[in-house]
Amino acid sequence: MRDAWDALGKNPLSFGIDNVSIDSFRSNLTSELSKIRSELQTKTFKFQKLRGVAIPKPGTDKIRPIQVPAVRDRVVAKALAHLIEPDLRQFDHDFSFGYRSGLSRNDAIAAIHAAAAAGYTWVLEADITNFFGEVNNDLLFAKLFKVIGRPSIRDLLMSAVVNEIGNRDDITLKHKGSFPKAGEGIPQGAILSPMLANFYLSTFDLHMQKRGFRVIRYADDFVVMCRDEPEAKRAYVVAKGYLEDELRLAVHSLNSQKTRIVQYQGGFTFLGYDVRHGKHFPSQASIKKLLDKVDKAFEHPKGKPLLPIVVRIALVLSGWKESYKGSEMTEAATRINTHVANCVTSFLRTNGFTHDGRTVSAKQLCILGIPTI
Repeated sequence: MRDAWDALGKNPLSFGIDNVSIDSFRSNLTSELSKIRSELQTKTFKFQKLRGVAIPKPGTDKIRPIQVPAVRDRVVAKALAHLIEPDLRQFDHDFSFGYRSGLSRNDAIAAIHAAAAAGYTWVLEADITNFFGEVNNDLLFAKLFKVIGRPSIRDLLMSAVVNEIGNRDDITLKHKGSFPKAGEGIPQGAILSPMLANFYLSTFDLHMQKRGFRVIRYADDFVVMCRDEPEAKRAYVVAKGYLEDELRLAVHSLNSQKTRIVQYQGGFTFLGYDVRHGKHFPSQASIKKLLDKVDKAFEHPKGKPLLPIVVRIALVLSGWKESYKGSEMTEAATRINTHVANCVTSFLRTNGFTHDGRTVSAKQLCILGIPTI
């Protein structure tokens, strides 16, 4: 339990349906872990319902239906993940990059560039429809229990995955339909979900490879790098057939916003990057999402203290810059830095700190503690 706790991501304000935050749990850590251990030993441990949170998707009016477990449940889920990870490692393939230690979006993009350099310059860019919400639990566990050699944890594993949202009545009517019903799919935001997602799709990876297709997958997003357009069309037919017939999933229709065939040089968007002309750039949607966060921090500026805003903006900018390192950021940096400078200048004028017509400089932003991209 202690190892599992140490390995958790710890947003101090994160909490589940029981309203117990990471910080609150930490303040009673020994007692909480001891209680969990006792309940597991006596087989009385029960996973609590999930807290549904609608996270806006950048550049759209859609949301990402995140399901947040209670902190105590995350500890148990992380311990389960540690137990089954060695059994599932054999299903991690070289062309699967999501949710794997030591790999990132940059590695997936590098594989795309390498494939294009080798002559695979036609791209089937595809996305599985509502993947996490549509995973078939019966099929998942039938496969999983053939692999993991620990019968004693099977019921616990199923309880961690097959759960329901406890605050459904608090979710706006507009967004309720985006959340799966009880017992459907695997919950987005849960600790075991990434590992189980890769396991569930691992047979798809092999199916595509055996048929000679160069697939590059990151979670439920994938591209197939092809030598010509007819090959890309065949790849779509093969992928669609396997996902529907064997995994009971669906791909977005061809020539839709989510699934299309393009030429590498013409450019396409994948994993938050705009890939074009042999380079990759932060996507326009990602930039917009960042700028929206900046605007949010400066909302209703009159009388607001500056320090909390500076701290918030510094964290947002540093995190975004780190996530896109290795990409071509010159254009994005100019746009973002200008926007931040304008927001800071407007804030200072509104609160009477400056009255001249000049915009704050990069050096002045640095003095305030706000990094530039």
